[in-house]
Amino acid sequence: MKPYNSTILSHQTAFKTNLTTNRLQQALSVIRKKEKNTSSFFNYEATANKWKNWTAFYSSVQGYEHLRNNLPCQDFSFAHAKSKRPIAIVCDGAGSSKASQIGSRAVVTSLKTLFLTLEPILYKVLDKAEGYTLKDLDAMVIRHVNEVLLDLSIEHNRPIEDFSCTLLLMVGGMINNYWLKIGDGAIVVETFETITKTVVEENKNTSSSFLDTVRTDDRFSYVYLNKPELVQLKEKVVEENVFKLSYLGENNKGGFANETFFISKKSPYQSGFISAKNISAFFVMSDGCEIKFVDSKDTTKIATRLSTFAEKAREGFFNSIQISKMFYSTEFTANHNGDDCSLAFCSKDI
Repeated sequence: MKPYNSTILSHQTAFKTNLTTNRLQQALSVIRKKEKNTSSFFNYEATANKWKNWTAFYSSVQGYEHLRNNLPCQDFSFAHAKSKRPIAIVCDGAGSSKASQIGSRAVVTSLKTLFLTLEPILYKVLDKAEGYTLKDLDAMVIRHVNEVLLDLSIEHNRPIEDFSCTLLLMVGGMINNYWLKIGDGAIVVETFETITKTVVEENKNTSSSFLDTVRTDDRFSYVYLNKPELVQLKEKVVEENVFKLSYLGENNKGGFANETFFISKKSPYQSGFISAKNISAFFVMSDGCEIKFVDSKDTTKIATRLSTFAEKAREGFFNSIQISKMFYSTEFTANHNGDDCSLAFCSKDI
């Protein structure tokens, strides 16, 4: 049996409960309190065409250690673009928590809906750089995910710690991108710079010929002979995009190699706005994926394979299945710890 075919997470229907719906209603109430003219605020013209040059891909798979021990995949991921604002989200359930796969799935699914609900705020903050602060956005997201886990605890009558998971996300904008990180894993952005350079081209000219004549037995024979090939060197100025990968924030491990933080009201977190100018792609990944793409001792060293994924996406030769196949490839699993793996990314056609 090929584990790849049986373990790729299907992108299932949204997690729905009355409690979650109440949380979204609370988010709307926050917006209404902040906006004096709510009706005009919500009636702005849809701007879906802004994102038509973006594509999104994501995959979460069981690590081979989980396969071997018959444990579920505790990661969950999501990304979308094209007709909607580019978003990438990954949650990694705590291995020590008995139902963390439920927590990671619920948090990602609920955030997907929350960001659609908060689109008016995202429009102001990320597309116009006005109205709300980073602290405001952090408070909305962190409060929401904590209450999602509380809802699960009540619904399943289990300790909230049973649903523990990390959270990494990035939301695209026209002026700023928003990112947030609770626990380990990585958020990487690809930026580009257009440079000009002079190249030398060969201009070969072989089109000319001349006519020679040869007298044979009182008859004339006409023979075309090519002139020697002429090669001219010509300078030409061309433009070229140079790409750079950058790691956002710090490695969020705790004091020990296998220690990290999980969503809670008291957990430390990292967040920020980053200029959307020249961002051509962004990647969100769990630590099971990170260990193969980012040097744990020097986060400036990032595998250029991420840029290869983004370029293939721009060329239309990429899909999410390729991520899943990579996770189970011999190259990837060699010297891997067998943890679940998730990667979600958005790429822009430039």
